[in-house]
Amino acid sequence: MSGAVIANSSKKLNKWKPLSQSDLLEGLRVVHLQVFGLWHALNTYRSSSKKSYKLLVYIISTLVVVAPYLVSQILCAFYVKMSLQMAIYLILNTMPTFQAITKMGVFWFHIEEMSILFDLLREDFLTCVPPHKKSRAKEIYRSITKRSNMFCFLAFFANTITVVTWIAMPGFDTNLKGTGRKKVIAGWYPVPYSETPYYEVVLTYESFLMVWFGLSLCPYECFLVQLMSGLCAHFSVLNHHLATLTKEDIFGRFGPENRRDGNAVLNEELKKIFDDYNKLLR
Repeated sequence: MSGAVIANSSKKLNKWKPLSQSDLLEGLRVVHLQVFGLWHALNTYRSSSKKSYKLLVYIISTLVVVAPYLVSQILCAFYVKMSLQMAIYLILNTMPTFQAITKMGVFWFHIEEMSILFDLLREDFLTCVPPHKKSRAKEIYRSITKRSNMFCFLAFFANTITVVTWIAMPGFDTNLKGTGRKKVIAGWYPVPYSETPYYEVVLTYESFLMVWFGLSLCPYECFLVQLMSGLCAHFSVLNHHLATLTKEDIFGRFGPENRRDGNAVLNEELKKIFDDYNKLLR
């Protein structure tokens, strides 16, 4: 979406109503957005142009939770002698964590754009579809949102299985081999984490970290999937409308007095179609 469009849209943002379940595309499920607070954050910004303090608390809590792990990996470079291969391995270990923080940061700092794009999930986003084609439009929306719901469900299911398996069967050795003690996440800590009680503390912390990041990232991914699904659905409906466009679609919606000026009526109807098309392109 271009900067000019964002600027123009942001002026109207505080006039936009928050989305409700009844506004959404036919069949679209947004339970994950509601549970993890994204729904509240987006609707809060749409209605008041203010960022949600709940989302801010969540992001700050995430930084606090992950800080011990990240700081420990940074300290490792100064306290532990390692080869170039081990150094690269250490950096790669922290990449998923930085990726998670980056996604949250992008959502927070670009929530205005996200709130504007949120309209793609509205079923009445297109204004050019005549009433007698609404039922077919609902069928198209339902077909595409069904696939979107399936992808989101599979993402959460796969993530949950991965997190549970990772915690139930930790596979990373501690710094004292031969003890049979394993860690959930690869990494180093400035404590003898092979020994009791440090091992139990580290294992609990890493398990909590795995659950926190493993499950809380899915809503951001699924939100993007649903935005793309909404865009695809609207293009499909618009394509159906154009492919089946008839004179009745254009002139049947106007009174006899307006039918005399056929060109004006046609231009007005085509303008609606092009306006919707431009909205989707932006």
